[in-house]
Amino acid sequence: MSYIDLINRFWRKAEFLGFSATEIAVYFYLLNAANVLGWNLSPKVSHRILQEKLCLSQTAIAKALDNLHSCNFIMIDKGAGRRKSSYSIVMDEVQQVKTDCNKEYI
Repeated sequence: MSYIDLINRFWRKAEFLGFSATEIAVYFYLLNAANVLGWNLSPKVSHRILQEKLCLSQTAIAKALDNLHSCNFIMIDKGAGRRKSSYSIVMDEVQQVKTDCNKEYI
């Protein structure tokens, strides 16, 4: 999938799943990080960086990441200790975005 395919897939699903502004900001921050890193699809980003760059609380970041994960937009490899977590952008259409995730249809 190309960058534009990922964006279009997100917006198609977001129309029905009703993502919050926080979830949208987190997804596009991670997508941009992958792009900046030359399509390293598992950018390592600390919660602190997400908080600072997006001006969001740690609780809001954690909830957004969990919801994006439960809807199969990202995979999470939680860091241990001082190791940063990495977030993999789900690229494959075979890994369908879940429509039964923790979101209500709008």
